[in-house]
Amino acid sequence: MRPLTAATNPFAWDNCQIGGGQANQSAAYLDGGPVNVSSINLTALVPTQDSIQEFRVQTNNLGAEFGRFAGGVINLTTKSGTNNYYGTAHEFLRNKVLNAITFFHNRAGIERPAFTPNQFGADLGGPIVRDKLLFFGSYKGFRLRQGQSFTYTHGHKGDAKGRVFERTHRSRPLVVSGS
Repeated sequence: MRPLTAATNPFAWDNCQIGGGQANQSAAYLDGGPVNVSSINLTALVPTQDSIQEFRVQTNNLGAEFGRFAGGVINLTTKSGTNNYYGTAHEFLRNKVLNAITFFHNRAGIERPAFTPNQFGADLGGPIVRDKLLFFGSYKGFRLRQGQSFTYTHGHKGDAKGRVFERTHRSRPLVVSGS
């Protein structure tokens, strides 16, 4: 399942438009409980994708229990433990090797700035007491190492004093690089 996102909402995951409703007029439920904040209807809890067993998006003819929403309703059901241990782990690491460099950085001889997003996670489920007490847990992490580099052009000393006509040579670029 891909998160239902829109680029215009800087606050939450659930800024989607369902069934002709406006953004933030939909509801999200996790295992039957609402996860929307009542004041501005933002989603307060976003489960990991691997922890979802099934989902359902209801768009029209909603029941009376969903009467306060003009859009749709997203129902999520989480996974539960079983009598067998099972789990997954994953990692996605990207580095700057395949990233493009800007024209100005290339011209000034500046290296690509650091850009290393790292997404990782794990899921684990199983029995604590066989046939009676089961568990399931999920974790996702994200780290971003991102550097910035800048190029500036500075003029001749006379430019600051208003004597641009005294310039005897072309401006030289001043290169400042940082990570």
